[in-house]
Amino acid sequence: MEISDKPKISYRPDIDGLRAFAVSAVVLFHCGFYGLSGGFIGVDIFFVISGYLITSLLIRDLTKGDFSLTAFYAKRIRRLYPALVFTLLITLIGGYFIFMPDEFKELGQSAVSVVTYLSNIFFWLKSDYFDGPSELTPLLHTWSLAVEEQFYIIFPLIMILVFKLHKKFRTLALFALLLLSLIACTLYVHIDNSAAFFFMPFRIWEFLAGAMCTLVVRLVVKNTIREIITLIGLLLIALSVVLIDESMLFPGVSAIPVCLGTALVIAFNNNETYISKFLAAKPIVFIGKISYSTYLVHWPLVVFYTYYIIREINLVEKVTLVFLSFVFGYIIYSTVENKFRKGKITSKESKTTFMYTIAFSVFVACIGGLIHLQDGFKQRFAINEVVSEERPVFRAFSGKCFLSTNESYEKWSGDNCFIGAKQESNHNTLLWGDSHANHLVYGIHSQKEKIKSNILLFASAGCPPIFDAQPNNRPNCAYNNSNVIQVIESHNIDHVVLASNWQYAATQGVELNKLGNTIKTLKALNVKVSLVNQLPIYPINNPEYLILRLSNGKPLNEDWHLKPSKGQKESKQIKQIAYTSNIPVIDSMSTFCVHGECKIIQKGNLMVKDAGHLSESGSSYFISSMLNQNIDFWD
Repeated sequence: MEISDKPKISYRPDIDGLRAFAVSAVVLFHCGFYGLSGGFIGVDIFFVISGYLITSLLIRDLTKGDFSLTAFYAKRIRRLYPALVFTLLITLIGGYFIFMPDEFKELGQSAVSVVTYLSNIFFWLKSDYFDGPSELTPLLHTWSLAVEEQFYIIFPLIMILVFKLHKKFRTLALFALLLLSLIACTLYVHIDNSAAFFFMPFRIWEFLAGAMCTLVVRLVVKNTIREIITLIGLLLIALSVVLIDESMLFPGVSAIPVCLGTALVIAFNNNETYISKFLAAKPIVFIGKISYSTYLVHWPLVVFYTYYIIREINLVEKVTLVFLSFVFGYIIYSTVENKFRKGKITSKESKTTFMYTIAFSVFVACIGGLIHLQDGFKQRFAINEVVSEERPVFRAFSGKCFLSTNESYEKWSGDNCFIGAKQESNHNTLLWGDSHANHLVYGIHSQKEKIKSNILLFASAGCPPIFDAQPNNRPNCAYNNSNVIQVIESHNIDHVVLASNWQYAATQGVELNKLGNTIKTLKALNVKVSLVNQLPIYPINNPEYLILRLSNGKPLNEDWHLKPSKGQKESKQIKQIAYTSNIPVIDSMSTFCVHGECKIIQKGNLMVKDAGHLSESGSSYFISSMLNQNIDFWD
């Protein structure tokens, strides 16, 4: 097969039907509906569709010899930019009235990245797509628009070069690029999953999967065969939505089924198959037509509502948010998006489009920059009277004693990782774990005079203290943990304290039962072993907003309890492992929780800085409680 001189381009309602499925999957996933753990693959469906449509247009215009790069870019801008800028401005207004200063400051920064089509890089630098704090980032979903725009910028240039080749080599060139991107994605997802997720070069194969459909749509195939193939395609999409989840390495091999399924539906559908008629049904096509505007508006809506109510949303609220997403999507589509997308692009109109785009981009960037410079407009709230602005990450130990995701044992700083001044003590204790070990540092430091042992920190982000554990998306865990025996021997450790977010580890493919073998190995080294159990994980990522709402602008001196959303199951499991292994354990749940509700505010002080990491006050309270429960725990 080769790229045709007469590409067939006509409106296909079934593609709008595919868009409807894509946006519905994403919206339902983001609203937290059960059984749709892979709903985020709706974005991949959009990528394949875009690849098909853009390639079809480019082939047509390049074949006719009247392709204009400026007209192409102008048309893409008119199609996508007005609704995007409108949503950005509404989101910034909403953030001003709802967000705390630090979240609003980051919102301003992200707005700048959106109008410069770099939001995928911005969010890659900030955090992983599936991290808890990312779920309170109203513009996080724009990463996919940045990837798409970056594709639109480079792909016409690629196609111009491809068309300089002989016809028989054009398809081969595109297919080679597809394979190159797919192989790179499949390999790099094991090195840096986040980069493979966010960066366009690792995603271009998905667009090219759609590009390959321009070849197949012209094949003469019986309708029965088309019916079977398109049904297989829909099944691959449906299975991806149901079976893929955030614990899997994605994209890469796990993204192939949804992209292949979408490509099969595009390539083999026609107006005569039952699948085509189903996808072309008016209600489904309607949702497909408003899919872009719905995609834009749904995530800020979910984020702001969840942030405001300070709890997890219930089923009625989920259904309402889905409904409102499509309602607001229709409003933006009919009043903004559809007003600009139609009409022939002339040279004069292209210049006007670029001028307005630059002007609005500068305008939004200035607003975002002002928000940044004003530190999120702190003056909106009397924060200093209500919330201590600690928000610590215990930075003194980060990067040298608490290793980040991609840092290995060689970066650990040895004797510099003793917490506080090293005492003339006969006891050296190793605090080994992940961020739930690291967040104990401040409390240990504040109570150091009451602790008889020197305490050395060795912690790696997302790595539970289990020797043979290899969590998903944490490539260095097994290696870092394998060096703990060397740490014990070289620093004369006689006591090891294990601390972790056990609940998170369990969701990342770690078998917690293997902790028993680690304890046996440590005991064989003639060291005492103790264990800090699971801390409560709260259904809230913005505790500062909670205390602000409760205080109503006045000093807050009372306690406040919330029912934890996660951690209870793992707490029981870890306690049982400790009992079986005959080692002491600090039951963190009993320290914070009474009758199923856990302390999130103690005498006006926040115990956590996000859903589950202790603040400085929380760390001090916890260590103090540990010492009161068992004064010998840190000996």
